[in-house]
Amino acid sequence: MVLLRYIATLVPALAALAVFELIFAFPARILYFGAAWYAILIVTHAFLGGREARSPSYWQFAIPPATIFLASASYALLIETPSVRHLLALAMAALLAGVYWNLYIFIHQPVRYQPHSLEHLSILCNLLAVFFGATSLYGLRLYLGLDPYAMTALAFFGSAILVQQSFWVSKLKFADTAPFLFITPLLLTELSAALYGLPVVHMVSGAAFTLAYYGLLGTVRRSLRGTWTRNAGLRYAIVTFLGLIAVLVTARWS
Repeated sequence: MVLLRYIATLVPALAALAVFELIFAFPARILYFGAAWYAILIVTHAFLGGREARSPSYWQFAIPPATIFLASASYALLIETPSVRHLLALAMAALLAGVYWNLYIFIHQPVRYQPHSLEHLSILCNLLAVFFGATSLYGLRLYLGLDPYAMTALAFFGSAILVQQSFWVSKLKFADTAPFLFITPLLLTELSAALYGLPVVHMVSGAAFTLAYYGLLGTVRRSLRGTWTRNAGLRYAIVTFLGLIAVLVTARWS
């Protein structure tokens, strides 16, 4: 059983790598390939969890892998350079392998687990999912003429899911985070609506949205955890606002 679980930690990553290559070759069948990968994810996640899989909270750990795969697969369709596509596929596979290895250690060999590893990996996955997902939404609206109201709704619900998971993995109490589960996605959605009106390429809009997500989520998490300091606030402000200025100033306007 131990050997099987060792192997299982690699299954989502290897399956994602294979699915990415299939999507590159047959982009029209992305829904079928994506559904197959999610079926593999569910089975593998349940197998790795063992008895823990009976707990609803255990499935919170599946949110980052699920969202990063969907966001990166959508983003890959917008990449024109084959080598960059393959590099993205390898990077996502490596990230998924890291997540599931740490999840296995956390559940079955807790003595070897490095504290906060899953928290940091989840935050990283969620941040990348925001970038790839937001960029994909802006790109799909630009190239396919998708309805902006539908894109705004997706931005709200996608942000809400990732914000909730980030709060949960940070071990914040629901009673404390409940107001921010609505306020934070709402602010991000308002920003996304404003970015829709800017005549910039989709990657610029996605980067601007991600910087805002980083600053807003980081500020809220630190405040709720009681670790807010002036230096932390300055860091988030500098990274967010200077990053936004740099992105918009150097942007290629369409």
